[in-house]
Amino acid sequence: MKKTSDHSPWRAAAALLLSCCVILACLPGQVRAQAEGGSEESDDLETLYYKANDLVQEQNWGAALEVYEKIFAVHGGVGMENFGPGFGGIYFDYGVALMQTGQWEAARDAFKTCHEDYANPKPGEEKKSTIDSENRREKIALFQWGFCEHQLGNAEKALELYQRYLDAKPAQAELDSIRNAYYLRRGMAEVAAGKLEEGSASITKLFDNRNEWQVTPQFLMQGLLDLGMGWVEQAETNKDGVNQVAHAFLDQHGPALQVQPYDKLRFGFIERLKKLGFESFGSGLYALSLRFYSMVPTTEEIVNDLELRSVAYGNRVPEALTAALEAERAKMAQDDPPNVEMLGLMASSYERMGSLRAPRAIYDHLVAGYPKAEKRPISLHEAARFSTMLGDYSAAQYYGEIFMKEFPDHELRNNVASFMLQSLFSSGDYQQVIGICESVRERHEPGAQERELADHLYGISLYYVKRYDEAEDALDLFVKHYPKSDNLEPTRYFQASNQVILTKFRTGGELLDAFLADYPDSRYLDLALSDRAICYYNLEEYDKCVATVDKLAAARPDSRVLDRALNLKGDALSNSEDIEGAKAAYLAAASAAKTRENKETAAEGLARATDMATRLEQYEEAAGIYDTFFPDYAGTYWEPQISVFGMDALEKVDRAEDGLTQLEKMINMMGNQPPQEQDLQLLREAIGSYSAASVRNRGAEPTIQNLDSFPGLDPDNKALITWLKIQKVIVLQQLRGQAKPDSPERKAMQDRIAGVFEELRLFPKKDLSDYALQQIGLYLSGTENPFLAVPYFEELLNRDNDEFKAPAELEIGKIEARRPDEGAMRDARERFVRIIEKYKDVALIPEAYLELGRVSIKLKDWAKARDALAMINRNKKWLDKAERAESNYLYGLALENLGDIAGATKVYISTMAVYRAYPDWASKSFERGFELSYKDVKEREKKLEAYAFLRKTLFSYQNFDTPEMDRLRRRVAEVELDLNMTQEERVAIETKLGINEQAAQ
Repeated sequence: MKKTSDHSPWRAAAALLLSCCVILACLPGQVRAQAEGGSEESDDLETLYYKANDLVQEQNWGAALEVYEKIFAVHGGVGMENFGPGFGGIYFDYGVALMQTGQWEAARDAFKTCHEDYANPKPGEEKKSTIDSENRREKIALFQWGFCEHQLGNAEKALELYQRYLDAKPAQAELDSIRNAYYLRRGMAEVAAGKLEEGSASITKLFDNRNEWQVTPQFLMQGLLDLGMGWVEQAETNKDGVNQVAHAFLDQHGPALQVQPYDKLRFGFIERLKKLGFESFGSGLYALSLRFYSMVPTTEEIVNDLELRSVAYGNRVPEALTAALEAERAKMAQDDPPNVEMLGLMASSYERMGSLRAPRAIYDHLVAGYPKAEKRPISLHEAARFSTMLGDYSAAQYYGEIFMKEFPDHELRNNVASFMLQSLFSSGDYQQVIGICESVRERHEPGAQERELADHLYGISLYYVKRYDEAEDALDLFVKHYPKSDNLEPTRYFQASNQVILTKFRTGGELLDAFLADYPDSRYLDLALSDRAICYYNLEEYDKCVATVDKLAAARPDSRVLDRALNLKGDALSNSEDIEGAKAAYLAAASAAKTRENKETAAEGLARATDMATRLEQYEEAAGIYDTFFPDYAGTYWEPQISVFGMDALEKVDRAEDGLTQLEKMINMMGNQPPQEQDLQLLREAIGSYSAASVRNRGAEPTIQNLDSFPGLDPDNKALITWLKIQKVIVLQQLRGQAKPDSPERKAMQDRIAGVFEELRLFPKKDLSDYALQQIGLYLSGTENPFLAVPYFEELLNRDNDEFKAPAELEIGKIEARRPDEGAMRDARERFVRIIEKYKDVALIPEAYLELGRVSIKLKDWAKARDALAMINRNKKWLDKAERAESNYLYGLALENLGDIAGATKVYISTMAVYRAYPDWASKSFERGFELSYKDVKEREKKLEAYAFLRKTLFSYQNFDTPEMDRLRRRVAEVELDLNMTQEERVAIETKLGINEQAAQ
């Protein structure tokens, strides 16, 4: 247990020890005479020692320490030689001065030096000095040394040193002079060492002998405080035992602890009593904490004590006493005197003891007696709380109204309003309900009657404020712990609905089915059916979704959620390819929503109905629905949607310009929204739809001109400008595709495309949209200097849009893999691995595996290459045929270099057979397959078989013009020479293979 270093009793003992002798009196006569008749210099021992002593008497500890240190610097090296053991007394005095400044380690070392280095010679022991002086502090140094060890946290060491002091048999007079300090210190150390019984016995000696030993109440209070901390520590393992011992001790010795109020203040006992009460409370010793709190005097009691003392002095009141009295009177005049805190602490202890009336009385007193206290909100809060717990609702209302009037915005407002919990919930003040419920839930266990309402409203309120993860646990808890509650029905509905919001559609659907079975006429029936339809839709059970919405419409035709459910029905029918049915559902949703003035839902129905009518090529009807949308639903989320959906229909009814003008408006509107609010996918669709319709109706070049000078465009909106420039590239690319290869027109289009990208490259990257960054990067990666693309892809990696991160990582990897240095290739490989393992983008994984195989081949890391390419080999639908041809060849190459010749040969032969439409990879595979089948073959017959394979395949691939085929054609003569083949053998093989006949034909 950590001990405080500010104990008044040891200071009194130290002062007594300091004055018990003077060092020069310890020296032999001739040495003193030498000193007395010696140098007048300030460095002589006598001058320095008396100077230090004077400073000690003045309690100027810092200056005294400097003098002692000078003594040791001048004389310490010859202290024993010149002055004998008596010189050790100076180290003792030095230690005492160090104790006063809390330098416990240095003080310990000083006392240790006094005792050990300047020990008096034992009988028969050779003397260390010719000077016959005596160290009178040799034994008492052990006592002081022990106390220092205690302050340093070494209680066991302190006890050892105290015992050594007793074993040294000090003089009785010395023992008598420190007896009280000894028992106090020993008891403190025993308590700190966990020897509570022994420590209690040592400290109890002071109480038992207080009259004979003249032990002051202040000294006894010091002992109680240290003993009390021991009780607190022991309470962790023996609470009942400690309670019994502590209360018995206080019952017996309490009367001896009558320290005057002011003495409790000036000796620091008040703060320590508060601390001890607080620690006792924390250890579950609530009654004991009250006893300690009760020992803390009020400010009024301290003032009364000081006033009585002042009267005793008459007209000669000490200045310090007057100052203390003024300070305490000032505390009394404060709005928030210390008494307020103490009463609050006592109330907490009473509550933990099971009393409700005592703390309510305390807080009632605080409310009435301290109207301006800083802690008045807490007093009102607690008065209301205890009144509620006592069932005194009128009092709770009284305190609550005062609180609301005086502290309407206080953080405890919710708790004070707990008795109004249901009304707050009914009014939709869910955040306040949550705060109140949390306060109630902290005080009671789940299932307790006191927290049933709080648990019920807590989960539902969390649901309403969209804290769905937290609501899940809270709602599940209520259903589990209150199976017979009157509030079970609504809680079960919200439990199921919360699962739907968390996209746990299977679980949510099962809970809803059980709810509908148990409560077929529930007031939540329409909500439950709507949620059940959502589950069916997301589980792709579209027929059941439609049936459930129909059931909702029949059961609750006036339901406030019917319009949204009808839109969902439309979605389900659309996914089932019942476009006509979907259109009807959407129109019904719009009609129902219009009746309920639900603009967003009505707008959704009209927008989607427009899309359905267009898909059915019912262009006149689609245009009519489009016109119904405006102007009533302009400004809703669905205005951009219907602007895209309706473009084709308006075009078909010769109103293309109306549609294009509306799209221009929507593109500007969406492009000018804050980035965090933009729907980039919809913006891209709108720009694409606009561009395509404009090309069809205005022509390509006017469209390009419009994209350059977009109507209504804010010239500072760089992000939207980049979107439009990218769309311009798309139009130019379409024109390039219509031009003949190598024609001037095609080159002109390519130059214009390059010009747009050059313009975009000059834009600050922060102003570019994600899509623009990607497109610029892709363009630059296809130029002669692909490394220019890297900064654009890196910018994408630094943004939050995950849609673009994985493709950017892939493109950087492909560029790094093209560099010749191994470090860059390894970086590339790490990127490909990240795409596979971190991003898990299904669309990119095949290409990532191919790139991983390619770069591993370059690094000659054949095992990693084999693993990556084998994955492609197993997934037959990955990549196009040209990429699979390359992948198979590289797979064979990896196997070959890993020594799997049979496996490699098999892969090569398969590749040349399956992918002959790709001469480069078929030729490479053919060459490696032949060389492996011919290499290291000893039998001539086997070599002839390989020769026949070579001739047959060369004949079949005679139109292949690749370096590999040229080398293989030259290999024919080399093999014939190697085999010493005769003309007859060659002709026979050609005839058998049918080469001659086929050649002739």
